[in-house]
Amino acid sequence: NVGVISDVSGSSWASGRGSRVQISLQCMCGNNMSVPLLADAVTVSGDERETAAVIFLHGLGDTGHGWADALSSIRLPYVKYICPHAPRIPVTLNMKMIMPSWFDLMGLNPDAPEDETGIKKAAENRKIAN
Repeated sequence: NVGVISDVSGSSWASGRGSRVQISLQCMCGNNMSVPLLADAVTVSGDERETAAVIFLHGLGDTGHGWADALSSIRLPYVKYICPHAPRIPVTLNMKMIMPSWFDLMGLNPDAPEDETGIKKAAENRKIAN
């Protein structure tokens, strides 16, 4: 089984691999882009043999912690939920304030320029090796 959930921050994909892990919220914090984002993620483990995984991407300014509690309250027993943290980068839309973001946002207008390089980099950093 493969599960994917993403909010307005962008797209993602997940591998269906999982292993039996004690029910817990685990976090190894750090947002260094040179470290795979999933290694630093908050995980919500199932209480049965995990046969599916969901990678949930938080929105602008949030972290994986922001959704881990909510996901733990609705989790399925065979699903592992993975909540990675976006790197802290300057966001043009917010006067270059440094905040967690998967890529730069230049504006809210549909015609606003897009950070194509940043979007591609974020997508590449979220891939899972089989």
